[in-house]
Amino acid sequence: MRRDIKKVKFKPLGDSGILVVFGDKISPDINERVRNFAAQLSAVLPYGVLEIIPAYADVLVLYNPLMVTFNELLKELKVRADKDGALGSSTPKTHTIPVCYEPEYALDMQTVCEHNNLSRERVIEMHTASAYRIYMMGFTPGFCYLGGMDTRIATPRKATPRLKIPAGAVG
Repeated sequence: MRRDIKKVKFKPLGDSGILVVFGDKISPDINERVRNFAAQLSAVLPYGVLEIIPAYADVLVLYNPLMVTFNELLKELKVRADKDGALGSSTPKTHTIPVCYEPEYALDMQTVCEHNNLSRERVIEMHTASAYRIYMMGFTPGFCYLGGMDTRIATPRKATPRLKIPAGAVG
């Protein structure tokens, strides 16, 4: 099925970037389009493109303006976006991440339990029951933004963030 190209927006970003926007919300369907488009670009990199950075609902394409003009690349990206999904969906990789819920490691467990009126055991059960989607990679190696958490264990951010987070922490 061909997707409506009019829904994809192209925005200049500085003098060497084009932001390809597939939507304005966090959604598995939109993120799948982002992943497919980024994979398509990576498979056959357009001339002059230096980097492709996928996020929740968009893909940043960084290019060398001495090699390709904005308009030339924009034309190529529109053609590629029109072929959205041409590579098809691939089976996502599954990674198992061991999590330790012992009090010395689960620094916010008590807060989560109290906020949601749940036992420690129930929070662990709910936390481990879901498969989480990696929507995008974060600002440090190994830091990824996940989605799919059971909303019944959602808890507001701390008023004052921790200054030090232990290595391997799950937030």
